[in-house]
This record gives sequence, C-alpha cells and structure tokens, in this order.
Amino acid sequence: MHSDAPLRYRFILRGECGNVLQGIVSDATIESQRGWTCVIATVSGESGFYGLLDRFQDLALQVVSINQLDADAAGPEGVRTAARPAVADRKSEPA
Repeated sequence: MHSDAPLRYRFILRGECGNVLQGIVSDATIESQRGWTCVIATVSGESGFYGLLDRFQDLALQVVSINQLDADAAGPEGVRTAARPAVADRKSEPA
C-alpha cells in the first residue's frame, strides 16, 4: 500500500556535503562534521522518500544509513534514546 502521509527520516551520508544540500533539500535539518553529513527530513510518503534518495544519487552522494524516526518518541528530533550501559570496574585516577 502506498501512502502520502508525512514521514521523518534520518539519512547519514559519507562526506561533509551539507553545503551541497543547502537549498536542494527542503524542510530538513542538515549537519556536517567529521567526514559525515546527517540529514533529518520530512517527506511526503513513499514518493517523497524515493525522490529524496534520487536527489542524493543525482549528486553522487553515498547514503550509508537510513532510519525512519518515530513521531511520538520522547527523545530529541523524534529519535528514541537508549540508556548508555554503565562502565563496570572503572578506576578513578589520582587527582
């Protein structure tokens, strides 16, 4: 079944290509650092999702990760956050 309901995704792209994507990807948060670019975008259903993937491909950008973000998640930007595991047997250093 095809749907045009708005969906939020996080795309991780190889390379710092935020400046290339500014103005090309609408309704998105774009951050580039340390050799990666994170794009959080709202797309209108499957057609918008595949249209955005086509734009990345047209620009020869390598997508390394895609996550659909849960609209009702409690974490920032709709991302569910998991508790970090505690580090066992950590010795404190002398001051």
